[in-house]
This record gives sequence, structure tokens and C-alpha cells, in this order.
Amino acid sequence: MAVLTYDVIHHYKVDAVLTQPLHIGSAGGNREEILIHPVTRAPFIQASGIAGSFRSFFETKCGPDDGAVTELFGSAGNDPNDHPSRIRFSDGVFSGDLKVERRPHVKLDPASGTVASEGASGAGTRFDTEYIGAGAKFTFEIEVYSLEDHAAQDLEDVETILAALHGEQIQLGAHKSTGSGYLNVEKAVRHSFLMTDGEERRKWMHPEETPLPEYEDLELKDAVPAGTAYYLTLRGRTQGDLLIRAIAVAGVGEEAPDSSGIQNAKGDYIIPGSSLKGVVRNRAEVIAAYLEKTGKTGARAEQLILDAFGGRRKDADKKDRDTGRRGNLYFMDTVVGDREANEKAPLQHRIHIDKLTGGVMYGGKFSQKNVFGEMTIRIRVMDENIPDRSCGLLLMVLRDLMAGLYNLGSGYSIGKGFLEIDSIEILDAEGHKAVLTREGIRDDSSLIDRCMKALTG
Repeated sequence: MAVLTYDVIHHYKVDAVLTQPLHIGSAGGNREEILIHPVTRAPFIQASGIAGSFRSFFETKCGPDDGAVTELFGSAGNDPNDHPSRIRFSDGVFSGDLKVERRPHVKLDPASGTVASEGASGAGTRFDTEYIGAGAKFTFEIEVYSLEDHAAQDLEDVETILAALHGEQIQLGAHKSTGSGYLNVEKAVRHSFLMTDGEERRKWMHPEETPLPEYEDLELKDAVPAGTAYYLTLRGRTQGDLLIRAIAVAGVGEEAPDSSGIQNAKGDYIIPGSSLKGVVRNRAEVIAAYLEKTGKTGARAEQLILDAFGGRRKDADKKDRDTGRRGNLYFMDTVVGDREANEKAPLQHRIHIDKLTGGVMYGGKFSQKNVFGEMTIRIRVMDENIPDRSCGLLLMVLRDLMAGLYNLGSGYSIGKGFLEIDSIEILDAEGHKAVLTREGIRDDSSLIDRCMKALTG
């Protein structure tokens, strides 16, 4: 491996803010807890996680075999031309008061679409996961070790990646398909130290001698969306009210509900991306099975679901094959209604009925804090695994949601969780748009037709 040589060190300082919640698993491997620094005992983002996300985006943009990737991020091997990475990252350090959310997750029964008791399918399995709430701010630093004649290209590459980070095209942490880990860059600055100059070397070794005003403010360019084939936006509202239960409720007494909707770190009531993904996947499995049974698709139902939602294919013995992949569909958190209006809404009181007698169970009265209002649902279809086909399957699922054939959250049998969808807007990577409404379809670029033809094979 060649020794890394350089003439200039470019030092970046980046201030970022989470626009969606973030989960980075604990060092002990517990999927429920977030990663805590062993010394400060505060949540943090590992430098390796930031580096991995940057490299993954750059490989998507340039291609994994492109020389620009190995030039910036290095390569390991026995080739004399291999060299260490030219880019180095610090940990992401959070500042200010952090709000940690704890969200419940369950596995749905694919046959009934409900939370069944735990069995062979794992349906009914419940687990909770911690997230750092949206709005949390953190800082990290980057150093780029450049040869003087290649410095301009290195700067362009790094700032293209920072622009993608700012434009919510790069995610950090886990649960990416349910919208976690997006952020915006609030401020990014850069200072270049010429290492062939003794005074510049001394300043680099003593960073406190280079105050922030001496750094250059960066105006991050809008990056071309990378890896996104389609972007879907649904606009509508609840028909009545909706409840996706939080783990616990605040307060006790008659004025405190027994169950309440999930809130994010800002206090808004939400449909978590994980809940939306679970419901959409369950409906997609029903549709995919029907298409396969009736011969209306060129692919097996298992393949359609694997491409759209990711996972591992199983063989005849029900053992996982080594063919795991991430899916095409990524879901964001959805804010439901106005926070103040939902807070002022009265509690709803219900009773438990004894199945044997048909009477009211003793002590069976309970109350719920349901939510209602306008909402905008956002879903991304990534440019992998035949995205047209995944988008076609998704459109069939969303058509059923618009038609009121299934709901979100609990209370299906009593009419809760159904939505009034005004429009479904589909935008592709080239900027072509199609809109599906209750009155009809506007699709001058034949986006929907393209996706449905890919689905039907």
C-alpha cells in the first residue's frame, strides 16, 4: 500500500440539525437503546457511521468502481497504488437539551393484518425503540488531506456530499426505510492549511489559534437527487379520528387518558414511518399474492415484496438464504393535525364488554386521547430493485387507502383511522409529475402507466 502524501489539509466544521428522529444502536447490541458515549454518558454519532454514510452516497453518485471513490476514501489491498483514506471524520457531538423518544413497534399477522398473538410467524411480537428526537443539533468535523494539484477536485467532491446531506439525501443511523436519520446542515465552514508552510502547520496543530471568522462560510449547492426514482406525496385528512398508541401517557387521574397517540420530540402527534410501513407492507402482501394467483404479474409475490420492502428470501426449509437486501420504499413520519387543537379535544370514553355475558365488565371503562386533522404523507421509492415495479405495487396499495379499504392505527371495527385522501402526487427523478385524485388521473408523462406495466410484467 502506498504512503499517503499531501500538501494541504482542508478542515471543515459542520453544524447540523435532525429533521427526522435518529436511532443508532447501543454498543451492547440492544436494538431498543441508543448509543451512549462511554465517557460523557451522552448520545453521540460515531465517526465511522458518518464516514460510511458519506462513502455510500458517493458510491451511489459515481459508481462503486469509479476512481474518484477510492481516491477520496482510500482502498485497502496489496496493490502498490492503494492508499489510506484522504478524508477523516470526528464523532458527531450533540449540544443543548436532547429529547429522547421511545416508540413501540409490533409485527403484524400477514393473514389478518392485525396484531395477533406471538406464533410461528412472530406476529404480535412487540418491542420498543429509543430515538433522538427531531430538532436535536450536533456538530462534527472533517479533514481532507489533498495534494495541491488535486485540492479543487477534493473540495468539490466533499461539498457535493455535504449538499446532499443538507438536502435530506443522506441518512444516518438505523431504520432508514421508516424515515429516520435525515438532517439539514445549518452551517458549514472551511479553512485550508498549507502544510509546506511552517506557520500554517503550526496553526493546524493549534486549532484554537484559528478563530471561526477566519473560516470560509460555504454556500452548499443543491445536489441532484441521488438514488431516488420516485417521490410520492399524499395530502388529506382523517375521516374521524385516529389512534396509534404511545408506550405510556403523562399524568394520572380522571383527566389523564389510559392511552394516547404517539408524539415526537416537538410535541406533534404523528403517524411514525414504521407504522405506515407496516400497514402498507401488509396490504402489499395481500395484493402481491392476488396478482401472482391470477397470473397478472410476471414476478412471484415473494419477489415483489422483497424488492419493495427488503429482507431475506427463505428457502423451502424456511431458513434465511444469504440474499438479504434493502428495499425500495422509504417512509417518513407524518404529523397529524394541529397540536393545540388535538390537545384541546375531549377524551373519548369506552367500555370493555364481557364476551360470555354480553354485559359491561367490572372496571372495564377506559379513555383514549385520539387525534385528527390534516396531514401530508411522504414516501420515497429508491432507484434499486426495479423501482418502476415497486412504485406500481405501492400505487395499488395507496389506491386502496384512498378508497377506504383499510385504516391506520387501531379501531378498524369502530371506524377509526380511515383517511380522506385528496391527492397522490408522483414525481420522478427527471421532474415529471402525475397526480391521482378521486376525480381522475393527470399523467401527461405516463408515469403511472409505466409503473403499472412494470408490475404486470
